[in-house]
Amino acid sequence: MNFNDWRFDGESEPSEGYQSAKKSLALGEAQRCGEAAYNGAIVCSTHRCRYQMTPKMKSRVADEIASALRTRAPAPLDAALSTMVSAPRAKVTTAPSAIEELFALHVRADKLPAPAREYQFDPARKWRFDFAWTDRRLAVEVEGGIHSGGRHTRGAGFEADARKYLAATLAGWSVVRVTGKMVRDGSAIAAVRELLARQR
Repeated sequence: MNFNDWRFDGESEPSEGYQSAKKSLALGEAQRCGEAAYNGAIVCSTHRCRYQMTPKMKSRVADEIASALRTRAPAPLDAALSTMVSAPRAKVTTAPSAIEELFALHVRADKLPAPAREYQFDPARKWRFDFAWTDRRLAVEVEGGIHSGGRHTRGAGFEADARKYLAATLAGWSVVRVTGKMVRDGSAIAAVRELLARQR
């Protein structure tokens, strides 16, 4: 393996973990290299490291990982896996996106009434709004992935959204759809501010 082929993004000096990894591919050294990357020495191309490893090196690393799993696991692996498979699946909620958090910050900065987040306006279909002023029947949907071919722009996702917004309109909701750019440039919060002012 040629560790000199590793690249460094930014201006960080090679990390201590990297220097150690140059001398040995032991699991502990590789782990320290990863920790150093996490702590700010930005080391990339671990995939290159993997593909440049000889079969013997790959086998040794795999053996060390397997040994670590056997000796350091808090419970026998089979029992842990059995528990995981048979346990009821917990409900996973979607974390708000960074652009949604920015919009929420704009709402607070403008001292507008606090909206409900992830408001379920149709329990039967489990449809939600990103933000909802329930007393005004005003909702905001922050549409992401419009340039990256996200779910909202693909056939089935677009169709589902159209049905959702139609149902919301028939139920008396005003739905404002905004993009990330509209949130960043302030036009989204300006529109909401005006709509809330009209409904006073």
